[in-house]
Amino acid sequence: MIKKLILAAVAILSITLQSRSATLLRVELADGTKPVFLLSYQPKATFAGNLMTIATPEASVSYPRADVIKMDFTTTDAGVEAIHDTDIPCFSYIDGTVRCSGCEINIYNMSGVLVASGRDELPVGPLTPGCYIVSTSYHSVKIAIK
Repeated sequence: MIKKLILAAVAILSITLQSRSATLLRVELADGTKPVFLLSYQPKATFAGNLMTIATPEASVSYPRADVIKMDFTTTDAGVEAIHDTDIPCFSYIDGTVRCSGCEINIYNMSGVLVASGRDELPVGPLTPGCYIVSTSYHSVKIAIK
């Protein structure tokens, strides 16, 4: 669980989205709430003890790590899920798995060697500690696994 949250935090800190549509970081909590953070404010996620803290220049908020179910990027903060443009698949990291529906997903080490690949979803748990690039046709994310 800790490895998954660290991976998510690093992804948030170093994300480079090539998609024009994602404008929010959404966190889904165990109680069903889904707080959102504007990407334009460059939210930074950190983990200390049993807390995940997301900070922007304006404010910061902390959540118990055990309550964080999912983190993803979206264009809406409404309670109704967004209808995604079928030309630009949604990218997410949920439960230790990178997902990008309808896309090939490739993970490269820092030497550029392909270390894992799959379609639609790819678990990152088997990767050894280190830095990696997760790449799809529409998104590229630099991650670090400790």
